[in-house]
Amino acid sequence: MFVSNISYETTSDELHDLFSEAGQVESCVLLTDPDTGRSRGIAFIKMDSLAAAEAAIAKFNGQELRGRALSVQNGGGMGSGKLNSSTRSKGSKA
Repeated sequence: MFVSNISYETTSDELHDLFSEAGQVESCVLLTDPDTGRSRGIAFIKMDSLAAAEAAIAKFNGQELRGRALSVQNGGGMGSGKLNSSTRSKGSKA
């Protein structure tokens, strides 16, 4: 899933924990600026099933997090270019 309009203060751990409310999160990649390390306000989240992804879209699209309404859409590839990321994968410790 592609998630945008994320507050710059939100961490990948926060996103992982939030989306875990809809099902098992396999990975959560929050993109950051390579020069400053600051969040770009977008993330890619992979759920363990289509049902979990659909539940997350229904539950979190438009939901406010840290003062911003999240935009959650199905799909979205990692693309190309120079992007750093802050990642939390399934089974990692907070």
